[in-house]
Amino acid sequence: MTTNILGDITRAIVDGQAQVTVLMKPNADPHSFGISAQQAAEVERSGLIVYNGLGLEEGILHTVRAPEQSGVPALPVGERVDPISYTSDDAAGKPGPHFWTDPAACAPR
Repeated sequence: MTTNILGDITRAIVDGQAQVTVLMKPNADPHSFGISAQQAAEVERSGLIVYNGLGLEEGILHTVRAPEQSGVPALPVGERVDPISYTSDDAAGKPGPHFWTDPAACAPR
């Protein structure tokens, strides 16, 4: 998992049947977060990578996408929910990556 929120959701779903590792520590800024070489190697050995997928964790997106392109299963959660769209600024009309702020939007499509 890239973020603590996705880690919490994943832990609730797997209910102790799989190890869940979260890359970002509490209070880390997902927009500028970077990971260590050790964490990158851990991602490459993952059984599943769960990430936002809507540009929230752009600082580590290359680290997520490389193992995905090598065959590691990945789940871009934002692509599976109905996120709120931005209404102003340069991002108007684009899906907002903070989809967990609207529980109704988190229902899978």
